[in-house]
Amino acid sequence: GGGVDVLRVGGVLVIALGAALGRTSCALLAVTDAGFAAALCEKLSAQDPDRYAAAAQPLRRKADRVLQRQRERRQHEKNLRQGKRKPWVPPPQPPDHAENRPRKKTRHAPASAHPTPAANPNPGSRRPSGKSRHNP
Repeated sequence: GGGVDVLRVGGVLVIALGAALGRTSCALLAVTDAGFAAALCEKLSAQDPDRYAAAAQPLRRKADRVLQRQRERRQHEKNLRQGKRKPWVPPPQPPDHAENRPRKKTRHAPASAHPTPAANPNPGSRRPSGKSRHNP
């Protein structure tokens, strides 16, 4: 995660890398795949253990962690596709005490609380407040 490992190589390896890539020489090579970088560094450490062995071990550990996360992700996606979940169990039935339960009382407004249209001659008018702007 985020750390950049830099290995300096020179001599025949620069020419060999360039030839493998179709160039006369390779001045710079960036490897973004952790597994490929670890394999490349292991090959270099087999050629020159004093120079590359110290870099090969941390790269191998990093590549192993990346591989483990990839396996876990694939297994998780497979579980989602196959629908691996807890088995379905019907919800428990509530006890049937409907006969013993008292009925809920509903509130009804009294008939006089709601004026009928005949009782209010101007249904859209406002009630007078006692003060009138038009009367000085």
